[in-house]
Amino acid sequence: MNNVYRSLGLLFLASAIFALPKFVSAATIYLNPASANYSVGSDITLNVLVDTGGSSINAAQANVVYPPELLKPLNSKQGSDFYLATPGSLNQSPGQIFFSGAVPGGYIGHSGSLGTINFEVVSSGSIELKLDHASALLNDGFGTEALSATSGATFNAGAAPAPAPPLVSSSTNPDPNRWYPSSNVFLHWTESDKISGYIFSLDQNPTTVATGKVYPPSTVSTEYSALSDGVWYFHIRAKSLGSGQFSDTAHFKINIDTLAPKVLGISIVNRADPPRVSDPPIIQFQTLDSVSGIDYIQLSVDGRPVQTNPTTPYRLSGISQGMHIVSITAYDFAGNSNQAEMPVMVAGDQLSKTSAIRGNYFVWQVLSAIAAGIALICILALVLLNRRIKKWRAESNENQLKNEVEDLKNLLDTAMKNNSNGDQGEHKIKKSR
Repeated sequence: MNNVYRSLGLLFLASAIFALPKFVSAATIYLNPASANYSVGSDITLNVLVDTGGSSINAAQANVVYPPELLKPLNSKQGSDFYLATPGSLNQSPGQIFFSGAVPGGYIGHSGSLGTINFEVVSSGSIELKLDHASALLNDGFGTEALSATSGATFNAGAAPAPAPPLVSSSTNPDPNRWYPSSNVFLHWTESDKISGYIFSLDQNPTTVATGKVYPPSTVSTEYSALSDGVWYFHIRAKSLGSGQFSDTAHFKINIDTLAPKVLGISIVNRADPPRVSDPPIIQFQTLDSVSGIDYIQLSVDGRPVQTNPTTPYRLSGISQGMHIVSITAYDFAGNSNQAEMPVMVAGDQLSKTSAIRGNYFVWQVLSAIAAGIALICILALVLLNRRIKKWRAESNENQLKNEVEDLKNLLDTAMKNNSNGDQGEHKIKKSR
């Protein structure tokens, strides 16, 4: 690097800018942050700053020296305050990066930005960064050197922590505690820009540590098909982009049951086939599911649910006389189901003591209601009849009295007529004499 050329460039630029009167200054150029702890794989943003010490500085330069075995420069840029890059600025070579810049009219302050560097920590250890070939020129028209000191930085880089295990999910088997009837499984996991790859595997061991092929970081899903029934476990580890360390293994449980449960038989206790009963039939049955297990059982008669989770043997009451189909349907925890049926001929009217008692009681209630109704009607009829009789009697007595009065009147009229006729006869006799 041509230090003489840099110095001459700074002097030329500084003398060409309008300056303040010459006086002694104590400017410093320093690195920020000055100290910190990092881990392998992490990023460092390093600022090259100028403290003018109260003076007006119009040009500055510094060469940042770093250990290339511990740090990897990702990018660098000119500062925002000394923004006019002079010849040779942002010159980068292994282990050092040079900055040189100016500002018309000068800059006064404690943190004038000369440049910024982004590093990645590639290895652990003590990291020491230094500044050399530094300069700060006064805005005095003469390019007077104002730099009194420089300050570097010291970092401690520790081993990178292992990355976090990927977070696994499944669209086909979302709940690890539930059973599913499909043998095809789709799995997906979270991705990270800090990961260089993944190792994953599938087996029926819950504690397997995934080993083998490292898949690229763009691989964030996988699919398995035609898996056998039972419990499976998906295992996955992430590899760190910086340190190459692997995360702990993440495990994802997968429960598969594609087989329907078995209904091993349905029959009537102490009855031959085909069953014909005149009293409540006692149903016995047996179910089995060797994978996820029996979730629940449904007893139905003629397709109509009668009892959920009946105990065997089960006394079936309340069905009518005639032919019926009794069925047992078993459901497992994956939602699979199976059914067995049996015809039953009910020949008698009395199906069970309970149903008979309930039936007789109902008939008695109906008959009692009818009898009560008939009795009420009879009472009302008697009341009406009694009233009618009384009225008839009253009407009869009144008519009889009228008839007797009429007869008496007629008798009196007759008597009076007879009496009148007698007087006339007697008069005629006297007259003839």
